[in-house]
Amino acid sequence: MRITLHYAALAGVIAGATLLADRRHGVRFAALVCIASVAVACAVVLAFPVWAAYYPSDPSTEVFVVGSTLLLAVADAVALALPAATVHRLLGASLVVRRLALVVLGAVVPLGLLEATAQLTTRSGVVPYFVPVETVVAQRSEDWRTVSIMSDNYREPDPLLFWRPIPRYPYSAQRFKGPEIAESKPAGTFRLFCYGDSNTDGPPVGKAWPAQLQSVLDERTRGSARRYEVVNAGVTGYSSYQGLQRFTEEVDRFTPDLILVSFGWNDAAPAIGEPDKSFAETSRRLAANPSLLFLRRVLLGYRSLLVARRVFDGRAQPAVATKSDSPRVSLADYEANLRAFIDSAQTKGIVPVLLTRPHRAPAQALRREPTWRHDVPDYNAVALRVAHERHVPVVDVQRAFDERPGLFVDECHFTEEGHHEMATLIDQALANAGLLR
Repeated sequence: MRITLHYAALAGVIAGATLLADRRHGVRFAALVCIASVAVACAVVLAFPVWAAYYPSDPSTEVFVVGSTLLLAVADAVALALPAATVHRLLGASLVVRRLALVVLGAVVPLGLLEATAQLTTRSGVVPYFVPVETVVAQRSEDWRTVSIMSDNYREPDPLLFWRPIPRYPYSAQRFKGPEIAESKPAGTFRLFCYGDSNTDGPPVGKAWPAQLQSVLDERTRGSARRYEVVNAGVTGYSSYQGLQRFTEEVDRFTPDLILVSFGWNDAAPAIGEPDKSFAETSRRLAANPSLLFLRRVLLGYRSLLVARRVFDGRAQPAVATKSDSPRVSLADYEANLRAFIDSAQTKGIVPVLLTRPHRAPAQALRREPTWRHDVPDYNAVALRVAHERHVPVVDVQRAFDERPGLFVDECHFTEEGHHEMATLIDQALANAGLLR
């Protein structure tokens, strides 16, 4: 809706300036003003993905929308205020100037109009476009349906992470659930980062367990100079592979003191097409080259390119939604990802804490499931074994929530009370391990 209003405002400014130019200096000048204004508007459309990559928050988007509209209006006002003699010289510009103007218009206007059309048609659902990864919604009826992981309004495509949160409420410009944090950690602050999937990310409305943990820790430090800062870095649909990529990308920027790692459910889910690790080579190249990663993220902002890829690249078409025996992340790769979390964290002086992934059904019941869910307990067993072998703290969340189905809204997500119980459990576990220093 915001893009539609922006384009409508630009069109309104162009139409108004053209009419006024015709009344003031005639049809030839009106045509010149119209063409120049369209070129500026198209340049604005093409500039927005670059702006959004640098300044992704909602307020910065509003600044761009309002600022670009006012810029065009001011430019047109200046043109309308030109004296007749100056207008006459413009209309009689040399052949070289006219040819240069045609070259600029020939490049900017078609590309801008194409991008504007792609933005409007894809956002309204008229035209499909490429998204990096698609997942399966597996109902107990085994009615397998392909759906885009970006089918909601909270996530967008990403070349490194496959998808990531959109930087608007309830996410910050840094794409965390909750308020922005200072990149330079304040003195006396103990910073905890929570990496996980939808159960960590939490519902769109309400406080997920990281936010509840923040409240519990605030009570613990009431009246003291000590301060805890809990950051929710969970993302709906994430596997341990994606969580590890995100941690690797942002760890040096935010310098957490402790990380909580909770994955497994999405890792066990069947892959549509290739498993997550098949993207590892591309991800390593992007992670090693921030400039290339930034460029790729900018290009993903151009819907015209995504539409073109959907049309011309057969691999970008939706996969056939058939049951797969291959999980998104195998048990071996899950173990490797957990060990990579531990190695990277300990190298940087960060305390890693592993969590088993909770689910409503007890492990014995899940193992009797005819679907992929029967493998989920194996992932929790791997987390416990890795923590034991590496001598790192682990919180067996699944065991703590066994036989407590009332704390789940569905098979693997907490109620509000469940999120509070999770926060209390983690607070007690960290305190007992002497980690809340």
